[in-house]
Amino acid sequence: MAKSDIFAPATTWRALFVLALLGSVLRAAPSMTTPAPLAQVGKPDAAESARILEQFRQSGIAGDYFLAFELRQLPRRGEERVFRGQWWGGRNARGAVERIVVVDSEGRERRLLVQHGAQAVVWRLAGNRAEQLAAKHDQAGAVRSYFDAQYNAPVETELLSRGGAVLKTLSLVDLKKVGVQWMVKALDVRDETTRNKTRLLVTGAALNLALPSATFDPAALASAVAPPPAERIVSLAP
Repeated sequence: MAKSDIFAPATTWRALFVLALLGSVLRAAPSMTTPAPLAQVGKPDAAESARILEQFRQSGIAGDYFLAFELRQLPRRGEERVFRGQWWGGRNARGAVERIVVVDSEGRERRLLVQHGAQAVVWRLAGNRAEQLAAKHDQAGAVRSYFDAQYNAPVETELLSRGGAVLKTLSLVDLKKVGVQWMVKALDVRDETTRNKTRLLVTGAALNLALPSATFDPAALASAVAPPPAERIVSLAP
């Protein structure tokens, strides 16, 4: 199997982990210019933790949106690999939902559909049909997040083992404002065992879209979805 194959198990897990967590971080930044009403320093108590978590769940990008992105795998040893992708996001009755297309350097494509909520599920396109993925980390025991009070965003998120060791760390690297909406521009995921890192760079964004409901229908995952017109996409490049 070619080393750049996006379908390799380890590569697939790293990509899925980054993309699934990115969905949470993307919905964190408020669509306002005033700071979020949080000013606490240190660890909150149980009641405050519940309030912050609920505020986080309810905040984020209003309406449907589209993102263009790059996914760069940066191993401690070996060559860098770059994948490019397109991301459609919105909400349905079950919660936030994302449709993602990832393409490797050889033009091979993978399509994913991520449904968040109480009954979260991930589908991938296999042949001409969508199949569910068991995208679970068998060693995971808990997730720990550190929030920025002003932007209502988790600046660092750790995936912990059942014994409390940090397995993976997601770090928010950069934000950029598109209109009145703060957007994630870059974030890193580091494997604390191998020290390999994956960086996700958002290169373009189109907000306030009205996407057809079929965009997030697993049965329609085999059908291609066109990105918005170029004039609707705001560049987030340096």
